Amino acid sequence: DMRFRREDIDLKKESALSCPILYMTGLDDFTFSATEIARLRSYLKAGGVLFADSCGGRSSFDKAFRREIKKVIPDKDLSPVSPDHQLFSLVADCRTVEATPALDAKRKGAGLAPLAKPELEGISLGGALSVIYSPLSVGSGWEDESCPYSLGYAEKSARDLGLNILAYSMTH
Repeated sequence: DMRFRREDIDLKKESALSCPILYMTGLDDFTFSATEIARLRSYLKAGGVLFADSCGGRSSFDKAFRREIKKVIPDKDLSPVSPDHQLFSLVADCRTVEATPALDAKRKGAGLAPLAKPELEGISLGGALSVIYSPLSVGSGWEDESCPYSLGYAEKSARDLGLNILAYSMTH
């Protein structure tokens, strides 16, 4: 059993650097300040892990995150996490996943097969993933509430991914 507790972290404050993992989610466009860029870069280079997901699978957050993380780590690009990466089997086996009905319907409407494998992207620094990003919603699956329009992972798959991401970030 797990319980998540939300605590807002202000990247402009030094205390943000004391967390072993930062979780970021959102629906809309955003911009990091110069201070936030510098602090997040320092945090990641010191071994911290940032996990981000696009709440509800929103494209506006996805575009903003890709743009802003490039400012934080300009010499690296987000790239797909390999399906055989230990992140997908560290504690829970989430090499196969289920999607929300909304995501399945959207993929079907676009002529795509249902989501079967996790689609995470990352940036490695020092041999380990420092940034783990999901353009599909993971956090909505943690809320124990129905999110009928969420474009993301079904509850069990979201919980398994979250558990593995937490375990990975605490051990690497």
